[in-house]
Amino acid sequence: MEIKYVYNTVGEYVAFISAGNLFTPLCDWLGTVRDESEVHNTLGEAIGVLYPDGRLVRDRSRGVVAPSWRPRSPLRPIRPLPPKRHLLIARLELPLEDVFSGLRRPITNLASMATLEALNDLAGADVVAHDGTFVGRLSRNPADRDSLVSPSSIWGDPSASESIFNPFGLYGHVEGPLSAFNQSSPTPPRLERDGAAIQSLTVNPAISDRIDPNAVISWLAV
Repeated sequence: MEIKYVYNTVGEYVAFISAGNLFTPLCDWLGTVRDESEVHNTLGEAIGVLYPDGRLVRDRSRGVVAPSWRPRSPLRPIRPLPPKRHLLIARLELPLEDVFSGLRRPITNLASMATLEALNDLAGADVVAHDGTFVGRLSRNPADRDSLVSPSSIWGDPSASESIFNPFGLYGHVEGPLSAFNQSSPTPPRLERDGAAIQSLTVNPAISDRIDPNAVISWLAV
């Protein structure tokens, strides 16, 4: 079966397309491709357009588009061999953005524009683990030393044990009981403002009042 690779702006392999569906390099389903270039996530929400250079690009001036259908989950494909790095990809100018650019951790769910806009209202909230540990602030301000994007903060460092972006750390491991990325954990981190809990930060679908950490990763990269 023909495979089409997807790259980010710095030429890294970030996803692939097989039989009209978009998958992560580890074969997690991200969504579908309609009319050869329009990408929708697993909920049918419009995400962006595939460019000829292999990038998935969203247009922030387009606004929110309500889903009109919901795609069916495909069979898990055979993991393809990774391609060589893609070179000489031009930078994008706003309002165009590379969906996979600047991510602090690979995502397994594509956030819609509506979700990214909703996160603006949560800016400034603290991220607190279930054990009471402060693990960062929901902020795109690199000058904020507690921000999840601060270059001097351990919270935004994917190699730091305290970071939710560390896939091997206490708060980022897919099997960790305190992790935001454990699909079955009832004790994920939460967002707090002035000490009051707002929402859980988790990929666990059984928790209804939640924010997907994949959306936070995408929002921080905007």
